Amino acid sequence: MKTGKNVIIKENCVIREDVVLGDNVEVKAAVHLANGLRVGDNTTLGPSCMTLEKTPDGQNKGVTIGSNCYISAGAILLPGVVIGDNVVVGAGSVVTKDCIEPGLYLGIPAKKVEKRNYHLGQYSIIDEDVTIGKDVWIGNYVHIRPRVLLSDGCDIRDYCFIAEGAQLGENTRCGMYANVCANAIVGSEVYIGSKAILTNDKTIDPKWKGPKTYIAPVIEDEVRIGVAAVILPGVRLGKGSKIGAGAVVAHDTEPGVTYVGVPARAKRGKWIESKDAKETQVLAF
Repeated sequence: MKTGKNVIIKENCVIREDVVLGDNVEVKAAVHLANGLRVGDNTTLGPSCMTLEKTPDGQNKGVTIGSNCYISAGAILLPGVVIGDNVVVGAGSVVTKDCIEPGLYLGIPAKKVEKRNYHLGQYSIIDEDVTIGKDVWIGNYVHIRPRVLLSDGCDIRDYCFIAEGAQLGENTRCGMYANVCANAIVGSEVYIGSKAILTNDKTIDPKWKGPKTYIAPVIEDEVRIGVAAVILPGVRLGKGSKIGAGAVVAHDTEPGVTYVGVPARAKRGKWIESKDAKETQVLAF
């Protein structure tokens, strides 16, 4: 390995012999750098990122990274790719082709984002063919699967999982660890509480050999779903309905009505929300 001036290498890194690092390069923890890598000046390689050298046909092709670049945490650069100067590769992205023009590259495979109007946290993964509106917040350790729509103002907190084909309306929020199933339709101004789950698989027998039935739920506008609530497949939550913490909703709900329990039943009472705008909680009825 050859290094320039002021190079910083953190702990638990694997760096092969035929690697060249320019001046002022910083290599974060747990990085794997394969043979043939060439890195320009003033570039940072984020935690757990990786460069590869061996192609499927057995050839060795090193990766080239220019100057003033930032390779974010968990990114993977495939053999032979060239990263130009002033390029940022997003967290968890997989670079399969050259990224020459300056700018931000995201996704699997990584593609250039012409203009980013949203916040993307650390270690989050955005798959290909995802549509993201303006002023969207995506927290840390989030995974957004293909064909997802996040409309303007959506707020997706840490550790959320949004499955393929899900559509979230404007200003909808998901608390930490929320799980939105594939093809779910979620309206605008909806709150999905921490650890709440939207499900779509009606086949629960693990020994079932026939075709499975998937029916995603529909969440209308202004619905509030409490912490750790479960919405079963095919359920429609009427506009403005409220689901208590831990409730299991097996049937459609009426607009504006509160539901609690297992299974969830209508309850007439007062719904009280936390004043914390980030994490709405069901406090009492």
